[in-house]
Amino acid sequence: MTGFWGAVLLLVFCFNTFCFAQVGEGFSSEDAATFKGLAEAVLNDITNSSPGKVNSAVKLLLDLEGNVSDAHKASVCSSSANHLFSAGQDVKTAYYALSTTNLLGCPPASASDTTKTAMTTLLGLSDPSLNELYFAVMLDLESTQGKTLNLGAVKASLADLSNNGLYADDVEGVATISNSWRVLNMLQALLGAFQNDADLEQLAVAHLEYLPTAADDDIADAKLLAGLVSLQPGLKLKSKQTRAIVGDLVALKHTPSVCTAMKVYRAFRAAATLPNAPLVLKLPASTVAYAKAGVSVDVQVQDLLGAPAAVGEVALAHLVSDEGDEDAARRPFAARGADLFSQTLALEPAAYQLDVEVATAAGGKAKFRKRLVVTIPLEVRGVAVGVDAAAAPSGEGEEWRGRFGPGARAAAAAGHWLQVAFDVVDAEGQAFAPHQAFVQLVHAETGLATYFVAAPDGAGRLRAAVRLAEEAPTLMHRSGTYRVALQVGDAVAAAAVGADLGEVELALPAENVKDPPLYKRALLYESDTTLAALPEKQHTFRPPARRGHPALASLFALAVAAAGAVLVGALLAAGGNLRGLAALGAAGAWALAFQGCLGATLLLFALYWLRLTMAACLTYLAPLALATMFVGHRALAALAALGGGGGGKEKVQ
Repeated sequence: MTGFWGAVLLLVFCFNTFCFAQVGEGFSSEDAATFKGLAEAVLNDITNSSPGKVNSAVKLLLDLEGNVSDAHKASVCSSSANHLFSAGQDVKTAYYALSTTNLLGCPPASASDTTKTAMTTLLGLSDPSLNELYFAVMLDLESTQGKTLNLGAVKASLADLSNNGLYADDVEGVATISNSWRVLNMLQALLGAFQNDADLEQLAVAHLEYLPTAADDDIADAKLLAGLVSLQPGLKLKSKQTRAIVGDLVALKHTPSVCTAMKVYRAFRAAATLPNAPLVLKLPASTVAYAKAGVSVDVQVQDLLGAPAAVGEVALAHLVSDEGDEDAARRPFAARGADLFSQTLALEPAAYQLDVEVATAAGGKAKFRKRLVVTIPLEVRGVAVGVDAAAAPSGEGEEWRGRFGPGARAAAAAGHWLQVAFDVVDAEGQAFAPHQAFVQLVHAETGLATYFVAAPDGAGRLRAAVRLAEEAPTLMHRSGTYRVALQVGDAVAAAAVGADLGEVELALPAENVKDPPLYKRALLYESDTTLAALPEKQHTFRPPARRGHPALASLFALAVAAAGAVLVGALLAAGGNLRGLAALGAAGAWALAFQGCLGATLLLFALYWLRLTMAACLTYLAPLALATMFVGHRALAALAALGGGGGGKEKVQ
């Protein structure tokens, strides 16, 4: 029960003291510079920027800076006037151009009669799309302050487009959250012209349902916050929901779109006005150098827009290192500026988790958890390298201090070991055990690098011993010159530590390649597993088949011609009369076509012997054979029908 009532009392305390929400980051000066750069990039390329982008860029600069430079203003005014003049029936372009003109105080301009007619037509539609309705209403409000607007028709159109508070692109479309910002912006503009309209206020307030709540199935848009806060000054949200909104805005602030950037900044600005607006605590430096006298730890406490926050006490409540050392003593930070607080802590080189408590001037409290790394310079000393027949120096091999000497060689066949031993010390010369220590061997010809771990040898030194016979596969059996180097790393190292150990010539056994049985391994195994370019394969293609002697080809072609002559002679001997075919009508035409197909087949055979290949001949013969079969069948059927009409006794001449 104690835990339960403790939780209840904590909730009551938080309710009475406005337990302030906290987030990892807000909208910083760096973000403001990035957003300004997005806007200026649009205005610098105004010729290729759409009126909508220019309008968003102008709004963003006015929100961030309060003004637009004279050079940009001149080009924007000129461009907007041109767009307004040439908009025609494009109500969208006309609205953006007129809005930009009014924002910058450009020379007075108005939409053309054609544009006004198009606007009136859209407002008179019984079922306009959301896009048509939005730009027609916004142009009317921008040009006449709503004096000619039929508010009832606008409400009816919104009702047709609405589905449980979300809006579709048209009356037959699906309602989505993506349209909510546009609808809320339009309602906000309408309420500026038609104040105290209960229906409009109800439609606008309904958008509160679509602010982020951190639920997994959230259908929400954090950018809606700006419009809702504008319509409801003093809007109060739960701390959890406020954190969810700011979290979404933090994710959105990295957008490359100037239109989204304008909406995100306005939402950040609105979030900063909430009664329980989150605070932002930052460490100006997340890594600090170790010092015997103590480490100076600084924190900054700001509001969401990067301005100094009004706070009371800022204190370190809990400290724990990655090794598990804890310190729960409460230590207040001393104020060093409007938003900067500092204190000196006796910390050893390590990574720490800091729990910082902030008491606001209004009595609220917030807790932050930050990570701090205390770093120290590291140095490699006492390097000894050698080639020996044992894992440890036996006195029979070669040994060098600092780096391999000229002509250093090692051979796997001789049972050689490559040995590297060294010490790592901190800035005070004390032995230091790094988290990572490697010996790097880089094959000079291919540039392929292989790493071997250096581990403590029990005598206070780090040592790596590479037995070449065993590690030949690791080195891919590549003999030759290797560049040897040390690489040492640790989370608390002030900088990367390394050492060049010179070069050594390694003689490794050749790889024993056995061809596996067919399909034992993947066909692309060699290319899938290689780390270097494979040797180029030269392909040799079979020469084309030789044709026969021209005399032989001519002989067979004459044989085919003779067969054709025999066919014609046989037809004439049998009493064939080609002239009589014309009198037979359709039957004669089919018969003539059949004779033509036979002649074409004989001609194709002759060409085959003279110049065609078999593949080409078969290609032509296949459709010709089908045509011959079809035409012959039709010819026989027609002649049979003609003969049957006379009882089968008439002779066709």
